[in-house]
Amino acid sequence: MMVRFKCLVDVITSCDLDTVRPYVALEHVEGGTGRLLSDIELPECTTPASGAAAVEAGDVLFGKLRPYLAKTWRADRAVFASTELLCLRPRPKIDTRWLGHVCASRPLVDWAVATSDGTKMPRTSWEKLSEYRLWIPPVDTQRAIAEFLDAEVARIDALVAKKKRMAKLLTTRLEGLIDYSTVTEWVV
Repeated sequence: MMVRFKCLVDVITSCDLDTVRPYVALEHVEGGTGRLLSDIELPECTTPASGAAAVEAGDVLFGKLRPYLAKTWRADRAVFASTELLCLRPRPKIDTRWLGHVCASRPLVDWAVATSDGTKMPRTSWEKLSEYRLWIPPVDTQRAIAEFLDAEVARIDALVAKKKRMAKLLTTRLEGLIDYSTVTEWVV
């Protein structure tokens, strides 16, 4: 059944909590991977500015600014999120992992780009993103799709890590073969 995106999620735009949580801003989210940047520590924050969201584990964050960067993250813990991130909480019968894959999918990102305003710093809005139409499979099918995609992503990540290790080993080996005493003769 084809439905509007707004039928799948509730948008969380408040943080009434008076507690300390990590704060996720757009620059903490890696583009196109569905992850936070690995080399950054999230700052702690107590009740951020208005419009920021109190995110719970399972919510999906979607970057509004420059949506072509495909900055999404399925929260694995409670955090606060900046106003540049839409906090999407899945409704009943919507699997959070499936929703995370939908938010990172090329069709949804393309829709966000096409409905953005601005040229230098294009920005989408919930009002426009909410009108995206998609087919919603039954929840057991959503889970099966998410399990398959999670397994494929893990397999690809393992291959990428292996290629990086191979490149590092090759660089180390090549550096060991270079006779640096002759290198100075090349420099003019």
